[in-house]
Amino acid sequence: GGGGGGGGGGGGDRALRMLAGLIDVDKKEALRRVVYRVSRGNALVKYAEDPQGFVDPREGVEVERDCYIIMFSGRVLNDKIGRLLQTFGASRFGVPDGALQLDRRLADVGRQVEEHVQVKAEALRQKQRLVGRYTESVAETESLVLREKTVHANMNLFNSRISNRTVLAEAWIPADQIAAVEGALRRGVQRAGADTPSVLSVIHTRDTPPTYIKVNKLTAAFQGLNDAYGVPRYQELNPGIFYVVTYSFLFGVMFGDMGHGTLMLLGALFLVLFEKRFEGKRLNEIISPAYSGRYVLLLMSIFSVYCGAVYNECFGCALIPFSYWEVDCG
Repeated sequence: GGGGGGGGGGGGDRALRMLAGLIDVDKKEALRRVVYRVSRGNALVKYAEDPQGFVDPREGVEVERDCYIIMFSGRVLNDKIGRLLQTFGASRFGVPDGALQLDRRLADVGRQVEEHVQVKAEALRQKQRLVGRYTESVAETESLVLREKTVHANMNLFNSRISNRTVLAEAWIPADQIAAVEGALRRGVQRAGADTPSVLSVIHTRDTPPTYIKVNKLTAAFQGLNDAYGVPRYQELNPGIFYVVTYSFLFGVMFGDMGHGTLMLLGALFLVLFEKRFEGKRLNEIISPAYSGRYVLLLMSIFSVYCGAVYNECFGCALIPFSYWEVDCG
């Protein structure tokens, strides 16, 4: 809005004028000095802090701004100070001429603020009700979307150029899992109510099959360590099984301490004994790798306690203060 009009009697240039609005806290002292120089000391600048803070409607963030009011007389100063306020990025609000108009303006602004607060509160309640209806089904919907995404990702690997109603896929299957795959195909046809059964045919080829290594909860993490260095070729000896002992034992040799090993063992036992509580849940970047390698931590901590007992070391101190080895060289 524009600046306010005159506040009292007298000539046009002698009428008291007022400009009010908001300005950034770090600019208010500079504005006071510039207004003093421009008006040659004929303008009064007052500031008032806003205890509730101010939220910028364009950026939606809270900024530190104070209220200002500038009182002066003369139309020329009104134009000069108005341009200064634009330069400083200050907002301007119209100030009524008299006390009665000011009271009416304050009442109108109060009603508008109350209406906006009520509208905002009602919108928030509606949003909470809308979100509340879908909160219970978020996990189920997410699981459904992931399954559909997986199905479509696999269907995109099929070849449908032969017929629009028939798709063809070539894949490697472990020899001992062929019967299980055929059973899964039959169950899929029955559930879908399809008229044409799915056919599984074994193709003999000279291509080298990819490496398939069976793992369980204990060996999966150790196999991952082995695969980080290299995946063995088809029918080649898998060194990952040796990692279960050698990797854990070498860690115990380097980290041989009964005290620290016991603390590590307690943490690993907690993850192993309560693994079902963490299964299928989203874990943070610290718990997730520890949970994935819980059996690695378990074996490493056991060997750490064992080697710490051999080293006679607990939390960096000797468990038996004056232990020694006696060697008979006679």
